[in-house]
Amino acid sequence: MYLPITTLSACILGFLLGILSLRIINVRGKEKVSLGSGESQTLERRIRAQGNLVEYALMGLILIGLAELQIVAIYSKRRSILKHDKRSRWQIT
Repeated sequence: MYLPITTLSACILGFLLGILSLRIINVRGKEKVSLGSGESQTLERRIRAQGNLVEYALMGLILIGLAELQIVAIYSKRRSILKHDKRSRWQIT
């Protein structure tokens, strides 16, 4: 099944997660912190931002996918109502 909106959303969220990860790596290098957040408030905020994205992005993607599947189901149901006969006429059955 082709879900273009869900796929695009997953790509955008993956890109955003990469950016947030790079920002954390950058601060870890400057602050010389390898585990945890140390005493750095900046690092703590960036870790929480990345954590929040990881926590909520999956549920958002699932909901977007389910909504998109509902739209596909409704559209395919409507198309099955219309049938084509041999004389090129569309009839509602």
